[in-house]
Amino acid sequence: MCEKFYCDQCKEKLNIVLVDGYGFGDRLLEGVDFIVENVDNKPVVLNVDADSIPYFEQLNKEYWFEVCGEYCEGLDIATCPACGYDVVVWGG
Repeated sequence: MCEKFYCDQCKEKLNIVLVDGYGFGDRLLEGVDFIVENVDNKPVVLNVDADSIPYFEQLNKEYWFEVCGEYCEGLDIATCPACGYDVVVWGG
């Protein structure tokens, strides 16, 4: 795993990526983008995207952040927050 993510479309290094919650939360979190940073080669969930905050407030934030972090440890593709293209991450 690299120190920073790299987007081939934007041609730049990224500090964060977006991870759709569907992969670990099924339909409950479908379309909720989690903002994830690579800190010391481990995923750290910072928040959810601004559009999802009102919906996400009714859920257990700490629990889903932990589940997302565990899910990200085996993840190999995420989304660039700038252009929406795939970014190779953990395990990639």
